[in-house]
Amino acid sequence: MQQETFKKLNTCMAWLAFAIAAIVYGLTVEPTASLWDCPEFVACGYKLEIGHPPGAPVFMLAANLFSQLASDPSHVALMVNLLSALLSAGCIFFLFLTVTHLARKLICPINDGEMSISQVITIEACGMVGALAYTFSDTFWFSAVEAEVYAFSSFLTALMFWLILKWENEMDKPSSTRWIVLIAYITGLSIGVHLLCLLCLPAMSFVVYFRRTKRVTWIGMLKALIAGGLLEAVILFGLIPGVVKLGGWFELLFTNVLGCPYNTGLICYILLLTVTLVIAYYKVRRRAVRLSLACLLMMLIGYSSYGVIIIRANAQMPMCENAPDNIFSLGSYLNREQYGKTPLFYGPAYCSEIDRVAEGEYLVPRQKEGKAVYRPVADSTKQEYEVVRHDIDYLYKNNMYFPRMHSSRHTKAYEDWMGSIEKKDGVPTTAENLRFFLSYQVNFMYWRYFLWNFVGRQNNIQGHGEVEHGNWITGFRWIDDLLLGCDTSKLPSDLKENKGRNVFYGLPLLLGLVGMLWQWRKGREGKQQFLVVMLLFVMTGLAIVVYLNQTPLQPRERDYAYAGSFYAFAIWIGMGVGMISEKVRVKSKKYATPMVLSAIACLLVPIQMASQTWDDHDRSGRYTCRDFGANYLNSMQREGHPIILTNGDNDTFPLWYNHEVEGVRTDTRVVNMEYLQTDWYIDQMKRQAYDSPPLPISLNHEDYKEGRMEYVPIDTDNIAIGPATISLKGKKGLFKNELMVLDMLLQTNWERPVYMSISMGSDILPFLRDHLVLEGLAYRISPTATTQRIDVERLYDNIMHRFRYGGLSTKGIYVDEDVKRMANTHQLIMGVLIDSLLQRGDTKRALNVCHKWQKEMPQENVPYTEYALSMARCYYMARQTERGDEIVSTLLRRSDEWLSWINTIKLSRRAGSLYNRYTWMQTMEQALVVAEQFERRKFINQYIKQYERYNKQYQ
Repeated sequence: MQQETFKKLNTCMAWLAFAIAAIVYGLTVEPTASLWDCPEFVACGYKLEIGHPPGAPVFMLAANLFSQLASDPSHVALMVNLLSALLSAGCIFFLFLTVTHLARKLICPINDGEMSISQVITIEACGMVGALAYTFSDTFWFSAVEAEVYAFSSFLTALMFWLILKWENEMDKPSSTRWIVLIAYITGLSIGVHLLCLLCLPAMSFVVYFRRTKRVTWIGMLKALIAGGLLEAVILFGLIPGVVKLGGWFELLFTNVLGCPYNTGLICYILLLTVTLVIAYYKVRRRAVRLSLACLLMMLIGYSSYGVIIIRANAQMPMCENAPDNIFSLGSYLNREQYGKTPLFYGPAYCSEIDRVAEGEYLVPRQKEGKAVYRPVADSTKQEYEVVRHDIDYLYKNNMYFPRMHSSRHTKAYEDWMGSIEKKDGVPTTAENLRFFLSYQVNFMYWRYFLWNFVGRQNNIQGHGEVEHGNWITGFRWIDDLLLGCDTSKLPSDLKENKGRNVFYGLPLLLGLVGMLWQWRKGREGKQQFLVVMLLFVMTGLAIVVYLNQTPLQPRERDYAYAGSFYAFAIWIGMGVGMISEKVRVKSKKYATPMVLSAIACLLVPIQMASQTWDDHDRSGRYTCRDFGANYLNSMQREGHPIILTNGDNDTFPLWYNHEVEGVRTDTRVVNMEYLQTDWYIDQMKRQAYDSPPLPISLNHEDYKEGRMEYVPIDTDNIAIGPATISLKGKKGLFKNELMVLDMLLQTNWERPVYMSISMGSDILPFLRDHLVLEGLAYRISPTATTQRIDVERLYDNIMHRFRYGGLSTKGIYVDEDVKRMANTHQLIMGVLIDSLLQRGDTKRALNVCHKWQKEMPQENVPYTEYALSMARCYYMARQTERGDEIVSTLLRRSDEWLSWINTIKLSRRAGSLYNRYTWMQTMEQALVVAEQFERRKFINQYIKQYERYNKQYQ
């Protein structure tokens, strides 16, 4: 086959891979918003609002384009999800082209030579197997069917890596520099999506070195690696913050010194920078300098997408996180300053003591004053910036190199993970530090995710090191028994039937390892390819591990951060087909047919992966995030423009989505307690938002601006707000967000309803806990309540008539752990309502709630928890014993399964299962109490001995 014919065939096959991925992702895409950041991203895209730092303006613009295709606001999220699906399919397209490009150079190294049919089939099989293996991998598929930046980032990473190889292929042509300029533009664009693309640059340095040098040496490769690393560092730590910082100097000069209006200096700076670069480009004659200027200009053009952030922030949109409406707040926004600093190579350990110096009678912490923080003055008649504070860094007595255990908030978590930590000079020893790095950050937070994708995954439940959750498995019982330290044949049905249980038997891993070996053994070209792909693999994997410096007890699994590394390994999976085909050809005495058949047979690997991962990535028909968010809003009364206090992602973002996209209950106001500690958020809450009047906060900006009222000492045990006396006993002071809530209650004088989300932790606003009335998924703060109460009528109306349940009644719908957790919250309030109705003697309406529960959240989709025992009691009291028996027997059976399996766990690992052991012991005990109460002797006789045995073992 001629090369031109092969190129056409190769492109057609790449489009076939794209079509397969697009169809798969289109069929399994979530039809509305997903949990975590997705509702926020959909809202940001739909109305070009400002999300959490550092923002994603390019994603916002693309999402806004796709949202225009929606025929109804309820379809906006689907359109944005389809954007992710198509971008993910585009990633697969470029992955296919990348694999076939590399494979062709090893299988048919002569560019203009004739290719045999068997060579062509082998090359195409390499591309298809590698592309489809990544298509059906767990992490990539997860991001492909929801509105997140990671699909877009993966697409740009794949595009950039392919462009690097494209440039390398045409490097000797005069026009090859166009690819370099395009790569620079994609780099600039990627800053407005995610910084993952920058990690391709060191791999590019290797490509340049291998292509330019005739004699490859280790010293030369080291220099190329350093050059690539420096380029990445210059962009990441120089260009991205530096452009904004320089703009800030111009803004200060024009505003504070020359007296010009806001943003005059910024506009002059942008014009001056652009004109300077364009003139320099046309004046310079040296080709390398001219190319560098062209790349810098294109990179800045891509980076200029952040202008959208400032423009939209100045429009004062309802959702405008961090309010980056000027160049200084934009700098803080880009630098993610709200998340604090994490030491990488030198700094304090979790147990380091702050250095203190004597000042009079007191020892005060030593501090290092950092850069000034500028903000516009509060007086609207003036146009100038003032210093609101300086960055402050505390100085510590004991610092260490490469501090991996650095967070003082995670002291117990470090010690629980490590067992015991040996210290020297007040900090962990180097050996202990490295032990945590290797065991937790590298092994648990990277290799575990890697093996999920290419060996097998235990279940979809987040793990923190315990035996039962989130581990990798092989599918071979004897290996898994050794890995987990338990008898996997006795797994409880909850774990055995978990849809997230995927077993690949290590086939993708083996094929990838074979591909690595084959690539390395294919002479100079193969070794160079291997090193380029390996550098991409390391930079998007282990390098990220070092950079993130993660603490234990992460709020969610973080496998999405390493998708680029899994992409690189998928290249090797494709290469593995080449080695198998080559070995078969040698064994079959160079007959083509067995070689072709072996290459095609390798397609069974991604097919087997698809058979395992389909059921736990098929989100079609699932509306839980949207509906549960609406349920929080609909829990509040219709009149009075109510306010709901929330905390965290999953009880805030779904509510924002309902407000901003679907227009649900725009008369209400969502107030996030974490953000209520900031002046910019309080300012926003004091503005009208849709049909919701401003929050009744009496304080002025000067009172609560950054640096003021962060913590106010108090010397009273209670305060009176209207008819209510709120106890502050035991509190030494109030934080800014607590003061704002009390001010709101005082100003409204209980006329404007204020609610607290039911999922808010008990440590937030603890002094209001005795003034709460449960009405749904929210508590109303009441002046007349002296203990927590239940408004039975309103709760009944909400559950029976106003709540929606997200399609959980659909047979076979995929319910992951996050959705199940939110569904369990609904089970909780249903159980509370049933018990309250039974106490009133209202068995009829209690049965109505039971029927609603069984209809909307059937046990096969949302397994019973201990809350279902309220339903069992209702059935027994209504003489529907069969239904009551079904609930009690199910809970007893599952409890017995869990407790008997936990007994098979090695003693050295059993401590991690203490919480589950306690939970199922409690469930079993409560179920037996219900059985005893209603004289269901068959359950007592069947399970009482097991319960007594477990109770004796665990005492």
